[in-house]
Amino acid sequence: MAMVAGTAAACSSESSDGPTSGTHGSNGSHGSTTTTAPCPPIGPGADLAGCDLSNSNLIGADLSGANLKNTNLDYSNLTGANLNHAQFYGTSFSGANFTGANITDTQVNPVMGRDGPVSASSGAGQGANFSGVNFSGSAITANLSSANFTGATFGGTASSPYASFVESNLTDANFTNANLEGAEITLSNLTGANFTGVNLLTVAVWTNDICPNGTNSDADGDTCAYSGVPGLVGTPG
Repeated sequence: MAMVAGTAAACSSESSDGPTSGTHGSNGSHGSTTTTAPCPPIGPGADLAGCDLSNSNLIGADLSGANLKNTNLDYSNLTGANLNHAQFYGTSFSGANFTGANITDTQVNPVMGRDGPVSASSGAGQGANFSGVNFSGSAITANLSSANFTGATFGGTASSPYASFVESNLTDANFTNANLEGAEITLSNLTGANFTGVNLLTVAVWTNDICPNGTNSDADGDTCAYSGVPGLVGTPG
């Protein structure tokens, strides 16, 4: 579904007859009817839960604080979008373009069955483009295999905490020249990831991660910086 930033979005929900696309839905008293209504206009704080925004033009959109729970953003263009404090719970964004977007202080959690401070969820973000994105202060639990993080920032400052990857699939992800200073990487799979130009010695926490060459960070001095990955800045040897 193609959309333009600022227009009403389509949403989906399930009824007894199966999923209904293009609307928010609520079942009738007998469970066999669905009352439909369009999603609200795209903007700060918008409740876009369950909306189908796939293949949308959202360049420069202000979605700060938006509710994107179970929203479909597959293959949408969010170049330069403001997603600060947005809620990515169960959101699907495979192949989406987030180049230069602001995703600071955000929970990115599209993993099935995870409890804790965010809801259990089941989306994915394989192949998404996060070039130049600022993730400072964000907590990321996601399937981001083959995602592009070229030039992205994950490091923290006194006013903007570090980002964290927890139980994330980062196989074959591209982190070329990314800033990971102060970041936390825990229980994540980085098999085949490209860290050319990255100083992995500045990552604050490594816990039971699969390093790019297949070794475990716990067995490599609690880091992947010693795992023999070519092109790493600060890697001994």
